[in-house]
Amino acid sequence: MQDNSLQKQDFNADDIRQLLVAKGNKVQPSDAEVMTFLRVAQSMDANPFLGDIYLIKYTQDSPASTVTGKDYFTKVARSLGGSWTAGIIIQRDNEIILEQGEFKLKSDTLLGGWAEVHTKDGGVFTSKVSLEEYSSNQSTWKKMPHTMIRKVALVHSLREAYPEKLGGLYDSSEMQQAVPQVDLVSAVED
Repeated sequence: MQDNSLQKQDFNADDIRQLLVAKGNKVQPSDAEVMTFLRVAQSMDANPFLGDIYLIKYTQDSPASTVTGKDYFTKVARSLGGSWTAGIIIQRDNEIILEQGEFKLKSDTLLGGWAEVHTKDGGVFTSKVSLEEYSSNQSTWKKMPHTMIRKVALVHSLREAYPEKLGGLYDSSEMQQAVPQVDLVSAVED
């Protein structure tokens, strides 16, 4: 499924810290938090150097958090034979439309996102999420609301389709509400 380079190489706390500094994180996790993160990444077969998983420390007084990138969700699903379609929910005049992808007309109103995941065994998992519920009004959400809400809907459906692999994992676009004072999406994507 994944690049198993984490299994083949030894990484230490300073390697991960160097990755975090490159991401612009000002608050550094403890050695124990870094080593826990490495164990979690290895157990998930997730590579932090490929953007599968991130270690984020919001404040010195809070514990470090592990956040998964959307691409990790899609890599897992694809490795398990999954496929999906996703898009945005818009209002055009008096009609509600599920548009595939992120495109909308200037006159349309963006309402939310949707996704449908098909599993190898024939399961179908759908999700519709509201923009109002997820938009943090932070930089990435302001700049790319269509892309962000589509991503949230897709991650929801993938987590429901593959709970044994993705249950309890969250993408940065979903986690923004938990820490509104930090632009988490920018911290992960910079």
